[in-house]
Formats: sequence, C-alpha cells, structure tokens
Amino acid sequence: MSDESVEMEGAAPEVEIEVATPMILDMGKTKAKQIKRLKKGKGPLMDEVVGILDEVADALGDELDGKMMVPIVILYKEKKKKKRTRIRFPF
Repeated sequence: MSDESVEMEGAAPEVEIEVATPMILDMGKTKAKQIKRLKKGKGPLMDEVVGILDEVADALGDELDGKMMVPIVILYKEKKKKKRTRIRFPF
C-alpha cells in the first residue's frame, strides 16, 4: 500500500484505529452450505467465531482497549467423493 491519502469534500474526518494482531481461526473442513451461512453472518460457524472472539477479548482484557480485533477465518470445502470403479475379471 502507498502512503498517499485522498481528500474528499464533505467526507467524514479520518479516524485512526489501532488493530490488534490478527487472529487466524482454522475451522477445518466445512460443507458449502455452512460456508454460505457464515458469509451471511449466520449459522453454527458464525457462533463459533463470535465465541472465540469473546474468549480472546476476555483473555486480553485491558490490553485490547482502543484496538479492533481482526479475525481471519480459514475454511476447507469438502470435496465430493469419487466413485471407484472396480474392474471385474471374468475368471
């Protein structure tokens, strides 16, 4: 990223927010339906992400004051299983 700034007329004043160290959440293999729900901010995966954010916020306590937490969620989409064809021998 560059250090250039863009000024716009009537724009809101620039506010600086300190960002805490990004958290990487590895959710493992996940079905496509659950991924769609997570993108919408719903479902069990979203509940798990919010729960982890709450735990980290409690653990950090005063260290987190004035900082914004940034979760990075890693998901794996389950692949469809391929059917194995067996070759049958005539003998």
